[in-house]
Amino acid sequence: MSQHRSNGTATPEMHELIVQRMDTPENSMAEIPSKVILVRPTPEDKRNDLLYVDQVPIPREHFSYDPHDKVLRWRGAYGGGDLHFGHDSRGAVGVIGGDALQFVSVQVKTSVTFLCDAALGCGISYITGRGGVITGLHWNPDSLEWKNAKWVKDRFLLHYSSDQSNPLQPPDFTFLFEDLQRKTLPWDPMPGDFGASLTAGDHQGRFVWNLDFKTFGPPPKDAGKPFAGPDSVFPYWMIAREPFSISEISGAMQIDDYAPQGNLVGFRGTRVLPMVAGYYRTDDEHAAFGIFGTHICVDGKPAHRCNVTADSLSWTNLSSPLQQKLGLPAAGGFNFDNSGQTGTGADTTPTIRRLSAAQALQSIAVHQDSPVKLLL
Repeated sequence: MSQHRSNGTATPEMHELIVQRMDTPENSMAEIPSKVILVRPTPEDKRNDLLYVDQVPIPREHFSYDPHDKVLRWRGAYGGGDLHFGHDSRGAVGVIGGDALQFVSVQVKTSVTFLCDAALGCGISYITGRGGVITGLHWNPDSLEWKNAKWVKDRFLLHYSSDQSNPLQPPDFTFLFEDLQRKTLPWDPMPGDFGASLTAGDHQGRFVWNLDFKTFGPPPKDAGKPFAGPDSVFPYWMIAREPFSISEISGAMQIDDYAPQGNLVGFRGTRVLPMVAGYYRTDDEHAAFGIFGTHICVDGKPAHRCNVTADSLSWTNLSSPLQQKLGLPAAGGFNFDNSGQTGTGADTTPTIRRLSAAQALQSIAVHQDSPVKLLL
């Protein structure tokens, strides 16, 4: 999935992978990780690649990734793994486990999160086919209606994962919609309650991903705090486009009822912290801490929920014990560079840098963090 800049260096890339046991006869029930994250801050120099298996940093000499054959292998955690990506790098199949009698066949879904603005009255229209049947939704980010709409900034988080690595099986998806304004419980429709597709296409001469989501029944009510703009971000139908890099998204939603009733909502978003994952540290005296998803993680577990954007992470009300252990203030934040290697602090927040696996494991051992036990 790597692209190249005009100066010849490859764009940093990160693959966040959700691991699932294949539902096949006699597949081993041995323990497997729930998530694997491969970070490539400098794809042209694989020595800087980083791998985390359920937040366990894997020593660099214990894993390899071949970008040509798209094969990821590691040894150590969970007995090692061997994952083979599809041609589009948005899913994989393989095995996990070190014992030939305990190999677990797995399928792996890529996971992405977008922080999205939303607006009504932004020029969305229905696409119709023969007999007036509604076949799609049309939106134009270059139109004046779209640009001049009353956008509600950071209205919701869209999380989704997809696996299309096995051509013999239908694609496998998960979705989660999180309304940041109304603070309603996030909605994660169950498999079988929706249909979805992710296809490669062309838009204005550029390669894009086309995402389509449609429920088979009404989504839950998006009730809660007073709102501005759309009364819901739980769609009956959603169509979106992403560039090949998966760095941003734009699209249209049908809310409140089935088409042609209900309301049409436009949304646009940027991928949340697309290169930020791993272990960071303020200085040599304090413990390393993980940043995974929307959480600061300590002792291998989520310790504090944070606010996130495309390139920043911030928090409030960090507990006194965590402040002392990590060397962080009660409230603060970081702005990250495009490789995710450095987070620049504001005000009283120190600057942090991502640690190598060796550095992270050393800090974990010194401060007795729990993930190290999985490597023994």
